[in-house]
Amino acid sequence: MRTAFSILIIVVKTRSDKNLTYNFILYDKLNKMEDYITGNISAVNKHNQLYIKLGIAISENIFNNRICKKTLNTFLLNLTSKKIITNQSVQKYNIYSNANSVTEINSKTKNKNHYSYIYKNHQIEKYKNVSMLIYIEQKLNYDDSLTSIYNYNNIQECECVNIDIYNLFTVQIQSFQIKDNEDYATISIIIKKPNDYNKLICKIKEICELL
Repeated sequence: MRTAFSILIIVVKTRSDKNLTYNFILYDKLNKMEDYITGNISAVNKHNQLYIKLGIAISENIFNNRICKKTLNTFLLNLTSKKIITNQSVQKYNIYSNANSVTEINSKTKNKNHYSYIYKNHQIEKYKNVSMLIYIEQKLNYDDSLTSIYNYNNIQECECVNIDIYNLFTVQIQSFQIKDNEDYATISIIIKKPNDYNKLICKIKEICELL
């Protein structure tokens, strides 16, 4: 499979995140992002992960999480120059999705990962000139016996890079290849566990300023 963005070893995918638009409320005060994290961080664990998706607030209630190649390249160059990457992994997946159910099949190992999810507490926020969609992704119990890749209504090929930032959070870059259309990527900050609040906020702001 051709790599969509080859500026680093960083071009990615782990979840079937289509060209999603979200209808929520836009808050443009700088402290709103911090308030959201403060109010939700205690509930974060491996089944309730806090996502910060970077993208474009098209209007006060519509958010587009697609990142173009030029923006991604700028982000990756800036990220590399900061030398704040603790660890990173790169994997390719075929992703089968249907409503809020997902099956990920690793292209190399053929291992499968099945889960369903719901989004909670969505908000569109802004830090300086960077718009973001913040939400909690709750992974639900999934019955393996009901899984069939033949019953899914969307299939995507992707590459996923997960970048660990000082064991505080993961920066996940997902690249998608769309037949007869322009390739695109998504950039997510994923918080999987409670952590030192001041360090967390400082590094999240640093990542946002790389765009």
